[in-house]
Amino acid sequence: MPPETPAGSTAGLRFAPPVPEPLPPLPPLLARIAGLLADSKCQHCGRPPHAGVGTPAVGGDPGQPVDPGQPVDPGQPVASRLDEVDDDERWLWRLVEEGERALAGAPPEPPAAELAGAGAALAGAGANTQRLTAQVAATEQALANPLVWLHPSRRGLLVKQLRRQQASSVVAAAHRTRAEQHLAILNRRAAQRAAYLNDNRDTLEAA
Repeated sequence: MPPETPAGSTAGLRFAPPVPEPLPPLPPLLARIAGLLADSKCQHCGRPPHAGVGTPAVGGDPGQPVDPGQPVDPGQPVASRLDEVDDDERWLWRLVEEGERALAGAPPEPPAAELAGAGAALAGAGANTQRLTAQVAATEQALANPLVWLHPSRRGLLVKQLRRQQASSVVAAAHRTRAEQHLAILNRRAAQRAAYLNDNRDTLEAA
């Protein structure tokens, strides 16, 4: 009589091995390169990839098994031992090299933090300019009131205030101009990089 298995025990149970997740597909160009490499022969022994015992070397007799540890006959022609690269494979590798060179020659991309900072600086400078412009307009309106002439001290204070506000407004306008120029430079650099990548899109896809 077989021994009883305690409740909740996993002894004697068989678990199915985990199913590996499928790998994501390769890009078309890399898949084509992988296919060419999979069909190419070993550069040292002349056998196809993953060849084991029983796979003849280049120039050997298909009916004769080949030991993987057997040294290559030095009398064989070099072309029979080394892997010959055909025109398609050479073209694909040239595309990869051209794509890498094109990517390395792309204009530098302005940092996102610098772009965000430049935009925030321009917004702040613009708001400050608008605030000072409104203050200047309010002071000028107060001076335009005929009753202010009846209070010379009041009028004198308004004149001094207007001069300070006008000077601050000039400085704020200069800051805004510099912020606009800085942001324009960064945007121009980003546009140049985007245009370069678009013009070389076909080449860069191979990188």
